[in-house]
Amino acid sequence: MVEIESRLKSITDFLNARLSQRIVYWVFLSIVVIEIIILVPSVMRRERELLSYLRSLSTAQASGLLDDQTLSALTDNQVLDYLQRIQNNPVVLGGAVYTLDGKLVGSFGAPPRLTPGRKSAAAASWSLLPLAKPL
Repeated sequence: MVEIESRLKSITDFLNARLSQRIVYWVFLSIVVIEIIILVPSVMRRERELLSYLRSLSTAQASGLLDDQTLSALTDNQVLDYLQRIQNNPVVLGGAVYTLDGKLVGSFGAPPRLTPGRKSAAAASWSLLPLAKPL
């Protein structure tokens, strides 16, 4: 019995040794650092994938509403009224319609930060996803 207790005491002394504690600390820290190195790029890549999906979804929805035959038969204000249906999608906060020369026809919902003259200004803030597509 005394022999078992002495073995247990030597094991606990070994685990409580300063060198063992340092080894455990550095192994744990290196595992955490490796996980961070792997996790951050994959989260950023997933965010880009989701933003790309959202952009393609919005484009598909706008294109589905406005096919070439419908677009040619509508005036600018009718196009704006027609596009307001997109706002039923909870992802779309608003939009604006511009003529080819850059004049604002009208907007609906939250006014977009993206204008024909500033194509990349809204990209600085990822709170809203800009989508510019000539119709």
